[in-house]
Amino acid sequence: MNKPAENMLRLYDSVIYPGKCEHMRKMDRKRLRSVWAYDITYLYPVIQEGIDWMKFGLFDSKKLDRKVPFYNHQQEIFLQMAEKCAWIEQVIEYPEEIIYDEEFTLTFTPDYMIILEDGCIVMVMLMPYHLFSTQAVQKKWYALMEHCRLHGYGCVLYDIKRGISLHWLLHLWEQKDMTLFEKEIMETLRARKSHWLDSLNMQKIMKKHQANLCDIQALVFKHKLLFIPESKSRKVALLKLHEENMFDSQLIIDAHEKNYHSSRRNNIRASSKI
Repeated sequence: MNKPAENMLRLYDSVIYPGKCEHMRKMDRKRLRSVWAYDITYLYPVIQEGIDWMKFGLFDSKKLDRKVPFYNHQQEIFLQMAEKCAWIEQVIEYPEEIIYDEEFTLTFTPDYMIILEDGCIVMVMLMPYHLFSTQAVQKKWYALMEHCRLHGYGCVLYDIKRGISLHWLLHLWEQKDMTLFEKEIMETLRARKSHWLDSLNMQKIMKKHQANLCDIQALVFKHKLLFIPESKSRKVALLKLHEENMFDSQLIIDAHEKNYHSSRRNNIRASSKI
């Protein structure tokens, strides 16, 4: 099996079903459309000219019989792989608007909705894994989980360039004994009587316990923390406590521990062709 096939199977294995998994009838599946269900391809020659801060493009999909816009490299890779997946019946870009901040009525749309050959629906959020536990992503992910729970959909948060998912991060944490690392991070936060930890001290603790960024991500979700990654404009990485009730980390962990599709996984593995 080649690497694209393994990557897509890892995506499938990482799908979380927050509620009961529903199988949609073919007639109903045909009615699903994107919130951006109008043709904007004629704009692309204008949009692309002089734009170098984002990757725009069009993917010519034989499966969907049309050109599908993509707006970053993660989306481009996903479209290329989904095109060749026999177990993906249909792909819908930007499928539904979901409110993730009630106070300001802020909305977002997941990158894709994929319809599996057995009628299951999965919402896909794509992004670099170091952003998984940032504040905005956590809010959107929790809102997406609630939306999927109500509709019987599955959802997945995935870095398709690296083959890393939130599900995989939590699973990796369970396989390692990071008790001492976890204890020292939390004790340091309490000892400082502060809600943040600067990158220098954090890196010392990480080096001491041979921890990596994946361990930090899992720790953030477990303890309802906030992670601000390093950037050119900000040279300090922080761990900062969330406000109360901002999101429910435990719901994410509990949903991760459930397994709704193990009986179908072997069939997909056997029939997967990329």
